[in-house]
Amino acid sequence: GKNLWLADNFTDKIYKINPESGKVLKTFDSPGHHPEGLAWDGKYLWHIDSGENYMYLLDPETGRALSIMESNSSNPRDLAWDGKYVWTVDYRRDILIKVSPEDGMMVQTFPSPAREPAGLAYDGKYLWVTDRSEDRIYLVNPSDGLCLSSLRAYGPFAYGLAWGDNVLWNVDYENDEIYKIDVFSKDIFSRWDERQMSLHFIKEFRNYGPGTVKTLDIYLPIPGIRDNQSLLGSVQFDPEPAEIIQDSWDQKIAHFRFKDLKGYSVVKPGWKVKAKISIIVANFIRRLGYPARAHIAGSNYQAMLPPLAWQAGLGELGRLGILISSKFGPRARLGLITTDLPLVADISKKFGIQNFCQKCKKCARNCPAQAIPYEEKVEENGVMRWVINREECYKFWRKAGTDCAVCIYVCPYSKSDNAFHNFIRIMAQNSSAAQSLSVWADDFFYGRIPLRRKSSLR
Repeated sequence: GKNLWLADNFTDKIYKINPESGKVLKTFDSPGHHPEGLAWDGKYLWHIDSGENYMYLLDPETGRALSIMESNSSNPRDLAWDGKYVWTVDYRRDILIKVSPEDGMMVQTFPSPAREPAGLAYDGKYLWVTDRSEDRIYLVNPSDGLCLSSLRAYGPFAYGLAWGDNVLWNVDYENDEIYKIDVFSKDIFSRWDERQMSLHFIKEFRNYGPGTVKTLDIYLPIPGIRDNQSLLGSVQFDPEPAEIIQDSWDQKIAHFRFKDLKGYSVVKPGWKVKAKISIIVANFIRRLGYPARAHIAGSNYQAMLPPLAWQAGLGELGRLGILISSKFGPRARLGLITTDLPLVADISKKFGIQNFCQKCKKCARNCPAQAIPYEEKVEENGVMRWVINREECYKFWRKAGTDCAVCIYVCPYSKSDNAFHNFIRIMAQNSSAAQSLSVWADDFFYGRIPLRRKSSLR
């Protein structure tokens, strides 16, 4: 309908409310003494009472009960009408129940994604369910009961739900307010749980001696405004960088230069800034009711990410020993969450990257440690791959004081994301001739041993 209907179990009344002004248009007594959910079927109101556990069909003009039937629930909360069946929610058993409106016969049940389900609504295709314990509103497929997504509830005790004019209405039990939620908002992210923090980032270099380091260049990325953070002031550097540069992907970088660092000396360039940081995606899958484990880089990985990323169709394993994405090259940083949430599985894809690596060898040619092989792939742990010399690679890292990433820099797939380079990537996916031509063109235009990005200080 065009209006909202509200059941109040304190006054034992049912209210008709103007959704624009909040004005009460009509009031009548509820048929029971514990009124709960309401649903509109286009002509009549469906109503459920949690004390008597009955479902009522009400005349919206008079409030008179036209029919009464069992709810099939000992702890009902809310109702929804899907055009053919009535849905109810049981907050003790945590289930969704589909009921025949003809005789009240239970047709089907699904586990609720909410631990304490209360509100229920149907949007024409999916069900929405509130969870007051997690302050979430879940989107549920009524055909199989799978939870598809969830929204943050805006009040402390999300209760009843209603759907109309492509918006979701949610009444909050604790603060006695009704929220209008635009679930199709163009804003991809919303911020909440904002925390003001002072961020410090320091890179330490120590010359273990006995010789003098003639020139040391350190590059640190500078934080900026992002979807989940806003800066509360300018970034403060210590010491001041020699220059601020910007890479091909618009990331601003502070360039620090030090000269004549004697043996056993230490430098600690860095920055600090105050920022307001929000949690955008946190425990999302757990809130859907499924276990999930995040594998954090450098601390608790329990899986090899490149093979999993390859199986997911994100790229192929390159000669330099890491995953190469067709779009981002070897610059992609991988993250992993393991869960038993039912998901559609991706499949591995061929981007022509391994065939390209077979011809290119630029990373091997430019590796300062000569740790990347020129030779063919060999078998390692049951997989045919190019095996890098990890000892030589790590030895160079120790000598340089940091990881060099030269192989990532020189890789042709690391070129910036533009129409020309994207066209080359597409052509190289399936054509051996295009791959050979791309290797030659990259050597011709960028050099077999590419020059590093020049600084104004050089």
